[in-house]
Formats: sequence, C-alpha cells, structure tokens
Amino acid sequence: MIALIVVGAVALVVVAVMGLSFVMVRRADEDPALIGANASTVANCLGVEGLGRSLVGTGTLAVFDDEVRFVIAAPRQEVRIARRRLTVTLERPRDARRSSSADDASLRLAWTEDGRRCSAEFRVPDPATWRNLLLR
Repeated sequence: MIALIVVGAVALVVVAVMGLSFVMVRRADEDPALIGANASTVANCLGVEGLGRSLVGTGTLAVFDDEVRFVIAAPRQEVRIARRRLTVTLERPRDARRSSSADDASLRLAWTEDGRRCSAEFRVPDPATWRNLLLR
C-alpha cells in the first residue's frame, strides 16, 4: 500500500513538472523579445561556456535576420548572439551506446563576444535543418 502511494506521488510530481515546463515554454513563445523572429522552436539548452553565468533549461530558440536569441521564460534568461559571428556544428552524443542518427545530434553554437570565446549547446527538433537555417 505504501509503495502504491509513493508511486502515485512520484507520478503526480512528474506530471506537475511536465505541465509547468509546457506553460513556461508557451510563455517564452509570447515573449516580446521573440516578436519578429524568422523562425523559432522549443529548445533545451544543455549549457554555455564563456558567458560568465550558467544557462541550462528549456526555452525558445529564435532566428532573426541579424541575431539568434534563446529565451527562457522563468526564471527570465536571454542570450543574444550576432549571426555574423556565429559558427554552428552538429555534435554527436558522447555516449556511444546512444543512436548516432542525425536527430540525436545537438546544435553547438560558437561565437566571440568582447574578445571571449563563447559557446552554447542545444537540443532541438531536426537539428540538421536548424543548422542550415542558422548558417544562411
């Protein structure tokens, strides 16, 4: 009986977290910083380097004519990257046991900001298409 209660409580927490994640991503899509984007998608930021701060979570990756933006609704976080400074590669999963299909790849963005080398890695749907879109 206790095991059933524990399983039920865990399931309730999982559903609540997933629901909250969906609401936060939806709020990010309505963010004023994303108005006028040429394209956008839900993205999971796996981490950043060189920005002097941490950024991990699910948000919206948006492409504009002159920059790329990643916005997380709550807590409010945003990264803007000038496209003229951007290089984009597909990174294969480091775990060799995972599938090596293109859909399992992550999108790695690298750029220079104030003389610092910066990078961010994202999981997006159809990463090869997003790579091509970002490099146009």
